[in-house]
Amino acid sequence: MSIVSQNIKYLRRTNGLTQEQFASRIGIKRSLVGAYEEARANPPLDKLKIIANTFKITVDALIKHDIRKLRETPDMAFEFEKEKSAVPIRDVAADFLNKIQPTLEAPRPRPSIFEDSRPESRVESTGTFNRPEIAVVNNNRYQQTEVTSPKVGMAKPNEFVIISLHQQVPYINNIDNKSFVERLETYRLPQISGNFLRGFELGNDFPIRSSVVIGQRFSNINNVVDGTAYILVTKSSGIIYRRVYNQLKIKNKLLLSSDIHNILSQEILENDILELWEVVGYYSTILPKPNPSLEKIERYINDAAKEVEKLKNSVN
Repeated sequence: MSIVSQNIKYLRRTNGLTQEQFASRIGIKRSLVGAYEEARANPPLDKLKIIANTFKITVDALIKHDIRKLRETPDMAFEFEKEKSAVPIRDVAADFLNKIQPTLEAPRPRPSIFEDSRPESRVESTGTFNRPEIAVVNNNRYQQTEVTSPKVGMAKPNEFVIISLHQQVPYINNIDNKSFVERLETYRLPQISGNFLRGFELGNDFPIRSSVVIGQRFSNINNVVDGTAYILVTKSSGIIYRRVYNQLKIKNKLLLSSDIHNILSQEILENDILELWEVVGYYSTILPKPNPSLEKIERYINDAAKEVEKLKNSVN
């Protein structure tokens, strides 16, 4: 079962609906509800929007999160006639957390990690680039280590070339030109192994800044696994990082969902995809900031609510 199918089945049952009743609510056949819940078919984006709106949640929550584990799930009922009288403290905390989340902030322009301040060192379509250092954790101490010495030539097993931000357009324009890739430097990283590897600098499209995401060539697009992270080389959107959901049998499209909250989900036609790379790892020149604790924020809000109540009582 996929997360989407589990969530649809759980939300339907939580709200006391039969498959027939639920199908009537969202305007589809009962048999299609069964197919969604058994993961024999994936709802297209327009149906996902209707289902999410019906249960008062977002499409991203429906396709990314196991709603059964959320404490506020019992509140997700059909409420067409009434408004909720109060917002749970945990909802307030979660909303606050989303606003201050450091790795999911609104995209800002980011320079390429391969770009130097000196004009002569900037990457050209067939040129070389400076090797970044990688922050790693070893025995609870942070140290800096380097990618193994680069070599020019076609990548061998466990080696990969890197497509920087500056090389994305030339790469797409030379997608069938093997000599373009053969002229790039190759790298090797510990714990990254496999054949047909490639690294992509994705800038604002990846939640952890200053990163290179490494993918393994995925040849059969029909076998994509729902919710798995891929790098897509596309005609219309360039090179992007997304979690992919297979809708090829239904609409000849893939549903793409970003790990960045303010990038909306989208659908893409199969023939718009030039290459597909399954993510096997990434490295970054900067360690991500620690995420704020939801429990701590919830506790602070509860304490603040108690203080407000004390002030009200003292005034009265």
